Amino acid sequence: MWKIIVIITLFIGGCYLVFRIINNILTDRKKTDDKKLSKEVAEEMAKKIVQDARMQRQSRNVDDEPRIK
Repeated sequence: MWKIIVIITLFIGGCYLVFRIINNILTDRKKTDDKKLSKEVAEEMAKKIVQDARMQRQSRNVDDEPRIK
């Protein structure tokens, strides 16, 4: 009788460990996906900021040309 209880307990413990391992793997994948997504968003924002700065510099250069003679 006690052997059956031990086997059932070990089986439940093994299932719990497998569940924890799978859950940790899936959670880690989600975190890395979020990091990749935030990295892509940051790169897009950086490109837009650089483009805006270039546009402002070009417009400033166009405005400054008539003043310099």
